[in-house]
Amino acid sequence: MTPDMFLTDQELVRLTGYKIKSRQIAWLRSEAIPFRVSATGHPVVTRVAIEKPTRQEPAPLAEPWVPAVLQRDPLREPNVEGMLHHLSKRKLNRAKKQS
Repeated sequence: MTPDMFLTDQELVRLTGYKIKSRQIAWLRSEAIPFRVSATGHPVVTRVAIEKPTRQEPAPLAEPWVPAVLQRDPLREPNVEGMLHHLSKRKLNRAKKQS
């Protein structure tokens, strides 16, 4: 590893605007800059992460996702009569079991 591979402490202060390591870490996370935390708790940032940012905006979805349960098929209308019949049978069965 070459010494130029990582940002120096002064460069990290200049980049983040903070001297306190916890604030530097919070800022790096908020900016989505990749880093590692050293054994001493200091953030370690590679120069490549700053010089060539790889962050990309996610591509928008063509259509918003809708669960299949909520999708309506115009060719298949719900069988309301069948559902009501089924519910009334269940209600009658419960009433018989309780009495």
